[in-house]
Order: sequence, then C-alpha cells, then structure tokens
Amino acid sequence: MLTVAGACWRPDGASIIEGFDLSLEPGRVTAVLGPSGCGKSSLLRLLAGVRALDGGSITGRAARVGFVFQDPALLPWRSVRQNLALPAELGVVTEKGAIEAAIEAVGLGGHADKLPSALSGGQRMRVSLARALLTRPELLFLDEPFAALDLATRREMQRLVLDAHASLGCTTVLVTHDVADAARLADRVLRVDGPPLRVVADVAVSASRPRSPDDVATVVRALECA
Repeated sequence: MLTVAGACWRPDGASIIEGFDLSLEPGRVTAVLGPSGCGKSSLLRLLAGVRALDGGSITGRAARVGFVFQDPALLPWRSVRQNLALPAELGVVTEKGAIEAAIEAVGLGGHADKLPSALSGGQRMRVSLARALLTRPELLFLDEPFAALDLATRREMQRLVLDAHASLGCTTVLVTHDVADAARLADRVLRVDGPPLRVVADVAVSASRPRSPDDVATVVRALECA
C-alpha cells in the first residue's frame, strides 16, 4: 500500500501541500479530481519520487514506476522506436522484443520510424504511454494525459490505460480536472481543492468497467453532489 503521512511541499515558502495524508490500495485506479493550480500534479510528482518532500513521509513506493506527463516529453530528434529505446538504454527494460510489443500495443506499428513532429497529438501521447508501460510498472501515474485530445482519441487512450491496468494489475493514479474522466476510469475518486491541497470528498465507485454512458452519468452526479 502506498501511504502518505503528513506530506509537505513548500516551494519558495508557499504551502502547496501541507500535512497531507493518503493511503492507496494496491491494484486500484484512483482519480485525483480538482481545479488547475490546487496542487494535484505536485502530489503526483511527490508520490512518484520526482520531487522531494519538505516534510512528512511516503512509504510503499514500488521498484517499477511509470509516469505519463501532460506533455509527452519525447526527444524530437529520435523516432518513436528510438524514444521507446530509452528505458532499455538506461537498463530499466531488458526483455527482448519489449519495444516492438509496446509499439504494437498502442497501435503505432506503422509509425515506429517517424519523428514526433510527424505524429498527431494523440499519437505522441500513445508513445508516452507505451514508454511508461515498458517497465511493467507496479505504480502508474497519469498527469492529465487526455486533456489536449479530441473525443475519439481520448476514448481510445482511456481504453489503452484500462487495458494496461488490467493486464499489469498495477496501482494507478490519475490526475484530472474532468469529472467524466474520473467517472469513467476510477475505482475511487478524491475531489480535492487548494492550495494547500486538501481532500473535500472521497467517493468509492462500484460500477464495473467498461462503464456504460448511464453508469458514467450516475457517477458524475454522485461526484458533483459529494
């Protein structure tokens, strides 16, 4: 279990996260839902170890962590295949054939030798997701990965995330400001506000996935009333 106890993060003296507590059950999808600027992306980076705490503790971090940022963060001079080779070059991925399998898994088999500039926004996000999944993460962190996508691409990316979650059984944390994304994907939704970041509602979602439009609408109503 990933556990946060009294976490604090105070860049330049500002209390973005102050005395924050949280426990995440293994193997579940948790959505952190809140407005821009409240500290939810900062929390995600602290959970992943990308940023260091100024106080408190985080325990239960896994050895294998995947992170999908808001921006795909691809190296522009490297092709899709070469960008996905980075974890292998760093010694994180050693499984033979993993890169080609990842390319196929996200539907980019015909684009492996293209540079990021030749891809659509949705295709670049698929590369970012494939890179995160190459390590077969035990913890998967997603920071607004669907925000800039059109509806069709958004739905396809959500399907890919759920497929990956199901196959890996990883603990997944999604940061979003879109209530429908949270309703469609999560087992648990934390509505947050801030700064400093605080939980204003903690809602369990029992509907099975994939969720019908009626299921999503019911969860949205529950979240809006929480």
